[in-house]
Amino acid sequence: KTDALNGNTIAGVKFNVYQGDTLITTMITNKNGVATVENLPKGKFTVKEASLPEGYAGDLVELEAVVMSDQVTELIAQNTPSKSKVKIMKRDALTDEPVAGAEFTITNQKKEVVAVLVTGNDGTTVSDWLPYGVYTVKETKAAEHYENSGFTAKVEAYEDGKTYELDVENTP
Repeated sequence: KTDALNGNTIAGVKFNVYQGDTLITTMITNKNGVATVENLPKGKFTVKEASLPEGYAGDLVELEAVVMSDQVTELIAQNTPSKSKVKIMKRDALTDEPVAGAEFTITNQKKEVVAVLVTGNDGTTVSDWLPYGVYTVKETKAAEHYENSGFTAKVEAYEDGKTYELDVENTP
């Protein structure tokens, strides 16, 4: 079991093994992303992912396997990580007009910079897709003729496909 984007293995994923409609056994991936079942009889089986791993989105994996005597049947499955965006809307605190040229830095939990964004003429800026996780958004440079508001926010980007919106005001 691997991550579809970076190929990293995914541990702790539960799969149910069925023959027809009958649940035969359950297996869970180890730290190497591998789950095994030994001594299955010959026949056709369906392997179904029981639930998506934390931080991943999409459909549950369902694979067909044909088991033969004295052979290993290998199945490969991938999950796509959840991803989100951050949209910042910068406005003048007195006039409510959009403010262009404000710079924001987004960092991940490891304090690594993942994006530096600057608001456009409409006062907005939007990040690229960010993987599942917690981010800090900080105003790092005020627009010309404005004071830095000192704005900092934590974004818990756990919902796949969501754009988290932040409204920020500045005083001229």
